[in-house]
Amino acid sequence: MVDPSDVHGGRAQVANPELGDWLMRRGVTAAWTVTDGAESALVQRAIQALEISCFVQATEDEEKVRGSITRTLGIQQTPEQEDLEGHFGNSIVHLKWHLTGEQAWTSFQILISLLGADGRKEIMRELHAYLDDHGALYLRLNKQTLVSGIASFSSSDPIRIRVKPRNFMMKGPPGQFYERIMESVPG
Repeated sequence: MVDPSDVHGGRAQVANPELGDWLMRRGVTAAWTVTDGAESALVQRAIQALEISCFVQATEDEEKVRGSITRTLGIQQTPEQEDLEGHFGNSIVHLKWHLTGEQAWTSFQILISLLGADGRKEIMRELHAYLDDHGALYLRLNKQTLVSGIASFSSSDPIRIRVKPRNFMMKGPPGQFYERIMESVPG
């Protein structure tokens, strides 16, 4: 039970710092609120949003690409779709998913698991090349291998993934943040 006198600005002070540290290492923060004697909890993940996008060329099977991305990354929503025209009049489809909350966290966990130990090491070794000034992580995956359920990095015709962290959960350099949350993902 949260003591109402511990609530400041709608957030309760964590009575157990070890619990707070344990939650943070697993990419979770929790806040308890008390309103008129009723207690409620808000749980937030370390990843605020995941944006996934790719271009599907006229020579590719759009349903196969869309299906492999949603199936492999566990996405449950329909992407935004923009129909474009190439320089020579060819059809190009831009697919874009914007995931938030638990869906973003779940897909992030799946992605990190698919990359495996070698992929995690690659990210951490070259982290400066994958980050922007706000701590967002940018990954480019090989679209052809993802169709087969294998995640590998690629810069040619990639699936672009932007991982947006909850900045207040970073607690130090981005490298420590990403290392901590990647370690919390099994596999």
